[in-house]
Amino acid sequence: MQAVHAPNLPQRSRYYQNLIDVDLLGRGEDYRLLNKSYVIFICMEDLFHKGRHLYTFEYRCREDMDLALGDGTVKIFLNPYSDREDVTPELQNFLRYLAEGVAVDEYTERLVEAVETAKRDPRLMVEYMSYYAEQADRRAEREEGREEGRAEGITQGHAAGLEEGMARGIVQTIKSLKGTMEQAAQQLTLQCGMSGEEALATVRKYW
Repeated sequence: MQAVHAPNLPQRSRYYQNLIDVDLLGRGEDYRLLNKSYVIFICMEDLFHKGRHLYTFEYRCREDMDLALGDGTVKIFLNPYSDREDVTPELQNFLRYLAEGVAVDEYTERLVEAVETAKRDPRLMVEYMSYYAEQADRRAEREEGREEGRAEGITQGHAAGLEEGMARGIVQTIKSLKGTMEQAAQQLTLQCGMSGEEALATVRKYW
């Protein structure tokens, strides 16, 4: 999840894609063993300023845009700030919660409760407040012309409430793109740090 402005996300998506490929394929193995892979960013801004919730990128031939390279790589950027009906209602509700903090269905209501519970935990509160202090420092540095260039995302305290929502968003996004349950589980292990067993259980829950 991308919590602060970072204009280098397209380049970062390239880097993450390379990390995935290195992890999937051992030295000397056949390239055909590379599975289809997704890099997904949940952004707190409209990175491309086109008013969409969902931006999906694949390699295509410039001379014939109907011709896809077919290398199996997909990069996805989600934006909460859109009025379009271009994603599933469940994903739209989750994105609206990220944008406005408004719970509009049973799931986002449970997500609000989880966030509040995490914030009341003394140990997590320290990390939660440290995150916002860090973000304030970064904003001050940007005002002074010293752009950080790399956001750390959210801390464990804040993530305690959002982790489940992010996982659900990843699963539903890959499902809407006709991906497989195995591909969704792979993304959960990479994006959310889940074990293989946890990832598969999460995919089955939200598929």
